[in-house]
Amino acid sequence: MKKIIVLFLVLVQTVVFAQQNKAKDNFNVPIRLEKGDLNKDGLTDKTVITMDTIDASVPLRLQIFFQQPNKKFKLVFSSTEVIEPQYVNGIHTKNSIPYFFIEKGYLLMNSEKNDVRFEHKFIYKNGSSN
Repeated sequence: MKKIIVLFLVLVQTVVFAQQNKAKDNFNVPIRLEKGDLNKDGLTDKTVITMDTIDASVPLRLQIFFQQPNKKFKLVFSSTEVIEPQYVNGIHTKNSIPYFFIEKGYLLMNSEKNDVRFEHKFIYKNGSSN
């Protein structure tokens, strides 16, 4: 009887532990990729937009990578707050996924909301984006 109780407790603990380890990062669908020199160091940097198709709001994540002298990319910025999710409270926002361009050290974001076009300009200065 004791063996059955111990086995049951181990099984319950295993099931609870397995449910706690659900995937947190489901941004696995690439949407847009842009390359250019953002920090004016002569190396090609890149921005990547990915989508989380598991989350009901279908959020988008913007990541910025700076290329290092050894040709590897280093993540310097990552946010899900820059781009609005595709669905809010189960309703499609009808907003387009923004386009990003890198020109003259600036990151330009062109987006459209309710048929109005917006352009945002970002620059990386002194270790932070403005």
